[in-house]
Amino acid sequence: MHESAELRELIAAMFRALSEGDADFFTRHLVNGPQLRLIGSAADEWFGGGEAFAVLRDQIAGGPGTITASAEQIEAYADGDIGWAAAVVRYRGGERTVVGRETFVFRRSDGAWQLVQSHTSFPVDTESLFS
Repeated sequence: MHESAELRELIAAMFRALSEGDADFFTRHLVNGPQLRLIGSAADEWFGGGEAFAVLRDQIAGGPGTITASAEQIEAYADGDIGWAAAVVRYRGGERTVVGRETFVFRRSDGAWQLVQSHTSFPVDTESLFS
């Protein structure tokens, strides 16, 4: 397994595409099938396959600037045609900025990296969870 500059750039580009409303980017870089899984931080945010595509499409359909996001502290690794990455992501909407953490799993198909799985979380200290 080795560090992957290609996947680091793909992660940065993915959040630029989200901010710019570039739905075509996600069509090219998401697995199109039942194996796609997007997991958010809310209890009901567990989407797979076509539903996951629709969720992303609807988010992007909000248009450029509705929500902007940028990835920081990107770590990315690959081994053959499988890769994983993690990043700190700053989401901005209106007057609010929220910092989240995301992990990703990719596979390379026909020379192009495609997202297979993504998980988003927003940090909450353990004491708050159990008090």
